[in-house]
Amino acid sequence: MIIGYEGGVSLGHALLTNECLQYLNISNNNLSERAAVTICQAIIHNSTLKVIIMDGNPIGEQGGYALLNLCLEERKGNKPIDISAKDCNLLIKEKECTCVSI
Repeated sequence: MIIGYEGGVSLGHALLTNECLQYLNISNNNLSERAAVTICQAIIHNSTLKVIIMDGNPIGEQGGYALLNLCLEERKGNKPIDISAKDCNLLIKEKECTCVSI
């Protein structure tokens, strides 16, 4: 089952209150740019997630920036997180996706 845009955004919102999930593999789920941004912003506030795998999703330019931001947050001393985004399409741009906040 592919979670797509709506499922990705919902997942991002759920991650804000999650207190137990440590490993999340959402590879090849047709996650849009906006869904990727929402998920990444939520992970910044999540204290338990240690691994996220987003391989093979069309996360677009803003999703790529959100993943980089997640890496920068880690470098500021926040919890370490392993990130994988192999084979993601970073060339896609959604018209509505500028900088989504949750």
